[in-house]
Amino acid sequence: MIMSETTVAVVKGWKISHSLAVVIPSGLCKKNNLKSGVLFTVKTDKQNRIIYEPLEMLA
Repeated sequence: MIMSETTVAVVKGWKISHSLAVVIPSGLCKKNNLKSGVLFTVKTDKQNRIIYEPLEMLA
């Protein structure tokens, strides 16, 4: 499977306790109907990229 990628924004991470929080740009939230409190699965791939997928989109 070949996936195409588009850079949408550059975001900054904030340290919260022992974790790092990053922002999903508002345009992507609107496009994907993401609301506050949505749950995500967090994955990594062989290239060590971090992948977030909303659980609702996986159903």
